[in-house]
Amino acid sequence: MHSALPHYREFLGLDKEARRRIRVHQEQAITRRHKINTIVWNCILELGEECDCGGPEECTNPCCDPKTCTLIGESKCAQGECCENCKLKSAGSVCRPSVEECDLTDVCDGQSAWCPADKFRQNGSPCKNNQSYCYMGKCPTMHDQCVAEWGEDAEVAKIHCFTLNTKGFQYGYCSKNATNFIPCTRKDMECGKLFCTGGNKLPKTGNAASIRSCKTSFHPSLKTGIVETGTKCGNEEVCSNSTCLGVSEAYSFDPDCSKKCKGNAVCNNEQECQCEEGWASPDCDKPLIP
Repeated sequence: MHSALPHYREFLGLDKEARRRIRVHQEQAITRRHKINTIVWNCILELGEECDCGGPEECTNPCCDPKTCTLIGESKCAQGECCENCKLKSAGSVCRPSVEECDLTDVCDGQSAWCPADKFRQNGSPCKNNQSYCYMGKCPTMHDQCVAEWGEDAEVAKIHCFTLNTKGFQYGYCSKNATNFIPCTRKDMECGKLFCTGGNKLPKTGNAASIRSCKTSFHPSLKTGIVETGTKCGNEEVCSNSTCLGVSEAYSFDPDCSKKCKGNAVCNNEQECQCEEGWASPDCDKPLIP
């Protein structure tokens, strides 16, 4: 502490520009030391590294040399969803299974150790036997939303319940601001508050409100109990931010995309043809050989 004091006084005696240059030099030195210490052995694959499994004492990866962060021998990879036993998995190997109908199974391309970006069916694709349309990899329905909020025995309420959304009050509206509940038009009333029957006495979120046979959930500050974006509200119509719009208007939807896809392929969210699970690219007309 005391040995550093003369140096500190000397530092204070310098002009402002000299002190600034010293600070910049110190910051650069710290940055260089940080890079030297972290460019390898941090378990993060960085520019110039073929692999990174941590330091020699912690590395257990048989494909990677921890001292040089390079692949060992004939290894083609060391990590990634499409890497197995230091070799790239064959093209078509599943690396990310689909989780539901609107999600797509993602497969290895045989060139990279990493699974491609998560893809799903094009927004607006019919799903659940035309009960709804795909939206961001899911197939939202009012029934599923009622079950999620009120339990397995819950059902969607009759249409007369949704007319409450045209009233514009705490238990029936399409949107709200700091002071008002904004009513739905009749066209949009199935995109406002969600009304259900049956199920549990209390909702999963918020508080319960019952008006005759119609029940919904509400919260004084949170936006809860609203029909989800992407839910079907009519023939070829979906809810989009509490407004009922045509599918082609709500989404950047190419109705002809799937027609361009060959074999067992579907149009994904990037409007590209993607093979369904079990079929090989490029034409998706040949089954994958396990």
